Amino acid sequence: MRVNLAKERKQGFAVNKSYIIMFIIFVVLIASMYIYYSIMNNRVANYEKQIEIANEELEELQKKREEYLTLKEEIRSLEEEIAKREKSQEKRLPTLTKQNWNITLLELGKIIPEKVMINSLNINNEKLSIRGYGESSRIISKFLDNLLESEHIINIRLNQLQNGEDVSYNITADINSGNSNLREVNSGEEEN
Repeated sequence: MRVNLAKERKQGFAVNKSYIIMFIIFVVLIASMYIYYSIMNNRVANYEKQIEIANEELEELQKKREEYLTLKEEIRSLEEEIAKREKSQEKRLPTLTKQNWNITLLELGKIIPEKVMINSLNINNEKLSIRGYGESSRIISKFLDNLLESEHIINIRLNQLQNGEDVSYNITADINSGNSNLREVNSGEEEN
């Protein structure tokens, strides 16, 4: 009897199971790395687009900021110019507009008779113009006499006196800013 000590050989290609499992794991690992790499590339591309958009917005904002700063500087210089002009105008304004309005109004309040009304009062560059009406020409005459007695109002001119239901008048005069005692009365036409 013969004993065959040689191992039996199987016919065909023999593959170990552990190699197959390692190969499958390797393929899965490569595939998952490829998928991860693709996902990361997509994220990087999205982030780059977002960075590009943010940079464009930043450039636009920088342009607007420069424009804003330029306008702010222009506004500041214009405000300085306005302030300079206002200061120079304050220096050039006659004292009448600063103080004598009150004096003129107080003076008129003292000398105007009770039944004389003022419809229009205009003070411009030390010139006074009064329009109004009174109950009679005698009361208007009393008003003119009171104006003549005033040291603050000079060069009084009666430009219009019109009789009707009430007597309307138009008086022009100068405001005395100094101590001048010149007073004149110039009468205009009297209309009935």
